Amino acid sequence: MKLTFKKTKFTILVSLIFLIFLVSCNHNSEINDPIMTIVPTSTFKVTTTNTKMPTPTFTPTTTRTPLPTSTIKPTATTIPGKFSAPLSLGESISLEAVPEEFRNSKTKNGVEEVKAELLDIKVGEEARILANQKLKSWANQELIPGQEYLAILVKVTVLWCRDNNEVVTIYPYWHFRLRYKDGGDDIDPVNLVEKFAEGYPPLEGEGWVFFLIKSGTKPYLYFQPNYLIYEKFDITNFGAYFKLMK
Repeated sequence: MKLTFKKTKFTILVSLIFLIFLVSCNHNSEINDPIMTIVPTSTFKVTTTNTKMPTPTFTPTTTRTPLPTSTIKPTATTIPGKFSAPLSLGESISLEAVPEEFRNSKTKNGVEEVKAELLDIKVGEEARILANQKLKSWANQELIPGQEYLAILVKVTVLWCRDNNEVVTIYPYWHFRLRYKDGGDDIDPVNLVEKFAEGYPPLEGEGWVFFLIKSGTKPYLYFQPNYLIYEKFDITNFGAYFKLMK
């Protein structure tokens, strides 16, 4: 019994010694293991350099001066009937008998408006034959050397008057002349007192107006309402021109 107990104690003691030996070996192996050895870490020193940032400079941008644009010139308005832009065969124009610049308080709304239309033109021998047929004997004149007849068929309409209850008479002599240049000397018709129409407005009359001109020349027909009246005051520039020949 005693022997067994002693043997047991011895066994326990040996086991404890062996266990202590194992623990000690294991600890040393962890310390000496090259893989487990702590590698010293490198120390990095960060040096901060106080670099002065350059102050941004602002380069002024060049302002582009716009190129001058071409100025559009207004187109001159062409007034039909002026000497530089005369009317032609088949055309017509209406004009007031009193231009606005000559009106007073009594005629502020005008006196009357007259329309003229160019219908036909004959010159030379053809015009002379027509003159013999149409003109009164006292108006039909013998031609002198270098002279010829010019016959113009016109339609005249008195569109309105200040008093439409008043009888009006259309005489070609009152409204038409021939001119060779703007504002030039006037050539009167030969049928001075021939009447185209008579009555109340609106009134229309049509007929031939005859002139004696120099052979081969190219006059213009000048139309101005009541020209005969304004001629006395030298107001003969607000009418319209018709071109008669090419």
